[in-house]
Amino acid sequence: MKKTLFKFSLAFFLILVGCDPVEYHFYQNGRNDEIVSVDLISYISTAESLIVTESEDEILDFEEDNMEIHASLDPSQLEDFIDDFIQLGFFVGFPFAITQNGVGIRINYDNGDFIVITYCFVDGEFYGGDAMQYHHDGTFLHHYGGLSWTQSFIDLINVHFDTDYELEEEAVA
Repeated sequence: MKKTLFKFSLAFFLILVGCDPVEYHFYQNGRNDEIVSVDLISYISTAESLIVTESEDEILDFEEDNMEIHASLDPSQLEDFIDDFIQLGFFVGFPFAITQNGVGIRINYDNGDFIVITYCFVDGEFYGGDAMQYHHDGTFLHHYGGLSWTQSFIDLINVHFDTDYELEEEAVA
């Protein structure tokens, strides 16, 4: 009886462990030493509706005209920002938005490519938090995943840009 209970418990544990989502962290990114600047932005999507998909083929390109830069990180703070940013987790394999929308950050590489992460609320529902990389001309390149803990992202913005955003509906785009 004890042996059967042990086997059942072990199988149950293995099933639970196997259900954990895959998480990406930017400390795994070999391009962190190529980051030259970070901007606090807002982005207003021109998409007719904020669509969620499971296919990177449906992600829209980044339209520079839809972005407003609110602040740029002081270059002397870049290393501290990167140290904090690479600790954020992004879930891989879940549905994601086809476009950026709301308040967020733009991380700029020395070759002109960039990563954008934004968040907002639409009709009371959280939207965004997806890390997407774009070519210097705004062409979509890669989806890294969706934020695993949105409050950590908001805290990152608040600490490094001296803002006081909160995880509530004030972030409507």
